[in-house]
Amino acid sequence: PSQIGDLLAIVGDSADNIPGVPGVGKKKGTALLQRHGDLDGIFDAARRGSVDVRGVGPKLVRSLVEHEAQARKMRELTALLDVPGIDLDSWRRDFQTPKRDRSWTETAQRFCRSQGMARLASRLEADLNKGSS
Repeated sequence: PSQIGDLLAIVGDSADNIPGVPGVGKKKGTALLQRHGDLDGIFDAARRGSVDVRGVGPKLVRSLVEHEAQARKMRELTALLDVPGIDLDSWRRDFQTPKRDRSWTETAQRFCRSQGMARLASRLEADLNKGSS
């Protein structure tokens, strides 16, 4: 658990828009952390050229060195995601994009009309009709 932020920083996470280091997947990222302990250890070894992890060749070592600053910035961002008492997975499930069905459209149209946005209300209806034809 204490290494999850480091893992996300090098592997990436599309749900949180974290790019990761190109060429590092979950298996290699886990192996790098097991061998070197944390981001500092990984990047120190990469700069020295002594990564010594199976499947990590010169190309990936270069990628680690080239993307170190980005990965470190992403690690800072992942620290913001690690707030005690907040379950982000639950939060993401609770705040998903609504299903744009007839009920949603009718609710959105009522809101638009109540706010004087009749043209937008009409466009919502037209979009719904396009989708059902």
